[in-house]
Amino acid sequence: MDSEFISIAQRLASERGKNILLDPTKCKAFLNDYAKGGFERERRLLMIAIETGAPKKIANAIDLAACKKTQIKRLKEERCINETAACEIVDLLASLLRGDNNQSIATPQNRRRPLSYRRNGAGVLKISARGDHFIALTGDGRIYVAGYNEQGQLGLGDNTNRLRFTEVLDLRGVIAISAGSDHSVALTDDGRVYVAGNNYYGRLGLGDNTNRLRFTEVPDLRGVIAISAGSYHSLALTDDGRVYVAGNNKQGQLGLGDDDHRASFTEVIDLRGVIAISAGSDHSVALTGDGKVYVAGNNKQGQLGLGDKTDRANFTEASIFQSATGSI
Repeated sequence: MDSEFISIAQRLASERGKNILLDPTKCKAFLNDYAKGGFERERRLLMIAIETGAPKKIANAIDLAACKKTQIKRLKEERCINETAACEIVDLLASLLRGDNNQSIATPQNRRRPLSYRRNGAGVLKISARGDHFIALTGDGRIYVAGYNEQGQLGLGDNTNRLRFTEVLDLRGVIAISAGSDHSVALTDDGRVYVAGNNYYGRLGLGDNTNRLRFTEVPDLRGVIAISAGSYHSLALTDDGRVYVAGNNKQGQLGLGDDDHRASFTEVIDLRGVIAISAGSDHSVALTGDGKVYVAGNNKQGQLGLGDKTDRANFTEASIFQSATGSI
């Protein structure tokens, strides 16, 4: 990891200069080409930074230290990566944008390590719980599960409940997890999505309605940087800002303009430039790079924030910063 990041930093600085990072289109093209050399994970991490607008924010920051802290927090919370990866991204960007090509930031001796993160240990980084099961992700990319397993949502190859946390042995390199009501979704550092559990409505996105007792890779879904599981539906965000959806769509929560369920992950064609996603029980929310929020699905309690209680079958922009005059 260290040598790969240094290599990318050197090539960006020497071949194209720091200005490439301020042009998302050029930077994506460069990183896509560079991924052919075997640096797919580094390309993906830097692509995340580009999607969040971190390069421009860091380049224009008066207080670089404060800006870096803010960007690290954003990358962790919004893009489902651990703090070490976030620190590496931001330090690399800061180094390039400030014209620093001496590798000092990127070296392992000088990189900051959060005390709560044990790179080669089992410190827990992320947790997710919904329904009656619980998933924990550790710093070395392993997941541990506990609870109800009637539908195979623990991904352990059976439907026996677990009273203690049990490691999912056949899944490694995980960077994000999300628990649905009785299904589970995991994202690995190569941008692949794995699913387990109840597949009624096709929420696993595998093209059928058959439950899976083990984590199974979703075919034809690559470059994913974020996942979110609702009660009976699933969302995935790719590194080019596109959103893919699967599962229950009775309330229009897939945002596809109808109420037909989807057994395979389907792209939301009219939604672009997304940097974060979140699935509610039966509604969905997306955030774009220009700070706009889009919502779809069940609105019986006004959860879409649109000023009424009407469901939406298409992603609709929600105005967050407006005067609130009504009540539910």
